[in-house]
Amino acid sequence: MNVALRSDAMWLVENWNVVFAALSCASYPAGNTELTQPKHLRQWYREVKSSIAIPESLADLTITEKPSVTLDQRSAEKLAKVINRANSGDEGSETAERHVESIAKKHGVSSEELSESVANTAPVRHCASPCDIRGAVIGGL
Repeated sequence: MNVALRSDAMWLVENWNVVFAALSCASYPAGNTELTQPKHLRQWYREVKSSIAIPESLADLTITEKPSVTLDQRSAEKLAKVINRANSGDEGSETAERHVESIAKKHGVSSEELSESVANTAPVRHCASPCDIRGAVIGGL
C-alpha cells in the first residue's frame, strides 16, 4: 500500500467522528465523487477547518494563567504556623504578617491565596487533651 494513502486512511479512521460531522454540514459539496478517497477527504477537511473564522468576541480573548503555589508537606506546616501567628494578634503577629506577605509576593500570589494553598497542603493537626493522652496510654497497656 502506498505510504501516503495509508497515512490518509489511518487519519480517516482516527478522525471518523469529526469527518462524519463535517460531511453532514452544509459546506459539503453535494455530488462530488472525488471526496470518497481518504486523501481528498483529508484535504477538504483541512480547507474547511482553515476557513472557519473566529468570532469577534473570541478574537481579542487572552488567556492568563493564574499563579499557583506548590509546597511540600514540611514547608506547608511551617508556613501554617507563621500564618496562624500572623492571624493571632499576639506579640510578633505584625512580623509574622510581614513575613507571610513577603513569601506571597515571592510566589506572585496574595497572602489570602497563599493561606488557601497552605490549607490545602498542610494536614489539620488536632491538639490532644490530657484526657485523650491518658486514655491512649492506659488503653495501650
